[in-house]
Amino acid sequence: MRNRVVRTRIPSRLAAGLCATCAGLCAILSTGFAGASPLEAAHVPADTAWVLHIDFERFYASQVGRAIVDHGPDADERREMVEQFGFDYLTDLKAITTYGQVAEDGARRETTIVYATAAADEALRHAESEFEGFHAVTHDGASMFTWSESEDDGLEMKPRYGALYDPGVPDRRIIAVGPTPEDVAGALALLAGRGRSLKDDAARLADVPARDGVFVQGVAFSLDHARTMHLASEILKEARQVAGQIGESDGRLFSELIFTARAADRVQQITQVAQGLLALARLSMSADDDSPNPLLGFLANITVLAEGPVVRVRFEAPSEAVAGVMGTSVGRDANGHFAVGAWLHDGDPRRRDDAPKDEPATESTPAAPRKGSTPDHP
Repeated sequence: MRNRVVRTRIPSRLAAGLCATCAGLCAILSTGFAGASPLEAAHVPADTAWVLHIDFERFYASQVGRAIVDHGPDADERREMVEQFGFDYLTDLKAITTYGQVAEDGARRETTIVYATAAADEALRHAESEFEGFHAVTHDGASMFTWSESEDDGLEMKPRYGALYDPGVPDRRIIAVGPTPEDVAGALALLAGRGRSLKDDAARLADVPARDGVFVQGVAFSLDHARTMHLASEILKEARQVAGQIGESDGRLFSELIFTARAADRVQQITQVAQGLLALARLSMSADDDSPNPLLGFLANITVLAEGPVVRVRFEAPSEAVAGVMGTSVGRDANGHFAVGAWLHDGDPRRRDDAPKDEPATESTPAAPRKGSTPDHP
């Protein structure tokens, strides 16, 4: 086992590429549907409030994944990332698992585990040599790296910590990232087989067995904070746990939302609310006869089933049909940023004839300056 010292901040282009891929997955989620790398329960603490796993290998191999990638970041941008950092997110990024807790004020405390190839070594070396603001730290004998990044409001900078871990498997690396060195140290301990994990508490995952072909899995074990959300409260207040999965098998895309009721007498309420939301979605999508929503036809493939204490909202459709819709719903917005569905400007999502020409695209978080650069001479 090896824990290497690096000091870097994930460069903006590399991060943008990963975010673009995640945005593609969000394209599916935003419709209301909720050698692979499956969720490693042994790498997630047993007391986590939630966990989300994305298997990029399986996603890229799916028809829907290929459709999204085809309309994602430009090929030349990807090529520049490979040339500059030696990391190709389409082949070197294998999976991501993120887990954490939600504080009473709604703030999330999350840890992310990134599964990649050994190309991560080169990417981190390049970032270390080219970007300011990174330095090595040691916590309880473990070598880590740290940097600062802005919060969601873009006003406050917060430190982040990470560590590169060698699992002893050829051409494989794992990067653990968290808000504190203690969080990263806890992740490293689980990666090394120390500490209690979800694998030791299999009952928490009993209601959400992964189907063959799954590339997105998520479970919210605690819904206390979510119940305060106005739009979701009516259904979440009756559930003690919510899970979801998305995948592709035998040429068909499938997804499933799984609500585990707080008590047996709450199953009917969850079922009724889910059916009501589905009816509202149909009504909303069919309101404009002049501009039919391409997703309307897919609503007929959604079913709501009650099985004991569990309510399952299932969707299944031919992958080719879904990929066709994704091909016309993924592109660039008016500022040139990768966008999906409702975030696209009006008109052909892959054209920007109506985009402003005199204003350059801006980033909410500026890239870290290169070492030795000045504001006027990057």
